[in-house]
Amino acid sequence: MRQPVLAAASNIHWGTKLNKEHSLLVETDISILQRQPLTDISEVVGRELKYGLTADRALHQDMVWLPKVVKRDELR
Repeated sequence: MRQPVLAAASNIHWGTKLNKEHSLLVETDISILQRQPLTDISEVVGRELKYGLTADRALHQDMVWLPKVVKRDELR
């Protein structure tokens, strides 16, 4: 079954904070994917990559994480 999923628009280094230019929707046969792919751009914008990705690789939730925001007073 083919369905539009988010994929890396280009090679992306780990730790990159993602924005909408880092991904694109591509028609993919989701039956061959090992994990549930992401389909909504809001699921990746503002998150960071856990590891590097090659262009056109489908994105899934385990690839991204929300960076912890540390406030100045929390460090003391």
